[in-house]
Amino acid sequence: MLVTLAFPFMVIVALYRSFGLAMEAGSSGADYGLDCSWPVHNIESSCGDLLGDRKTIHDEYIRGCVERWGEEGAVRCNDREKERLETNRRQPQSMVVSDIDR
Repeated sequence: MLVTLAFPFMVIVALYRSFGLAMEAGSSGADYGLDCSWPVHNIESSCGDLLGDRKTIHDEYIRGCVERWGEEGAVRCNDREKERLETNRRQPQSMVVSDIDR
């Protein structure tokens, strides 16, 4: 339950911090990529140490899943994470919605 509640908070804090860092540096945010704060498409970060050691935080998140569900659940935790990343990569890059009067 704690992991479930902590994840959205961690993402919000990371995004807030990264936006603040980009603004302080006078950057347009061009150095900030999709997988910087949390893996969205790839397990590996695309930003180096821009936000600190995010890989360790993600590894701790997965380790928490394994601790919660045990060794039998470890495969599930890793498989679900891979499935989440694959699903994100399959999502459309954009959508066009039109309102047609009939």
